[in-house]
Amino acid sequence: MREMAPCLWMRRKEREESKDIGDISITFEENITENEVKSMLEGYDLILPYELKFNLPYYSPFFYVIVSENTIGDIKDNLRKKNIFLSQKISKKRNDDVIIAIEGDENENELRPIMNSYGLFLKKIIWVEIDYRGSGISNDDGNTLKENLEKNEKVISVHLDYYE
Repeated sequence: MREMAPCLWMRRKEREESKDIGDISITFEENITENEVKSMLEGYDLILPYELKFNLPYYSPFFYVIVSENTIGDIKDNLRKKNIFLSQKISKKRNDDVIIAIEGDENENELRPIMNSYGLFLKKIIWVEIDYRGSGISNDDGNTLKENLEKNEKVISVHLDYYE
């Protein structure tokens, strides 16, 4: 009997599973300090030595708001009228509120009045990167770490950056 070649999706899955994660990008709520981040990360098994890069200015989105689920539709409509969009990539639910990231820094002057009209305050996202400096962790280890980090109240989101 002739042996069948693995199908395309199996080969793709094997490739994805074997990719190493070189960086982990974490978004935190504003006012967190570098020492607080270091202290928090000590409680996780980060697997390999790493370099911590704190408050990176070149990542987007730059802002977030904490919004009641009841008002999010209204806010989206008002923002859309000004060509300002909520990030589809970053949101976190906490109780009946949602933490939503907002794209772009050039819109800060337009954003503040809209948010203030809803009694909301625009806050800065703190971007932190765990850089494995040329090494990498496995996809499984990265996903486990991501799930554990996302449970932390101060963490808004976690992104795994794969080596090509």
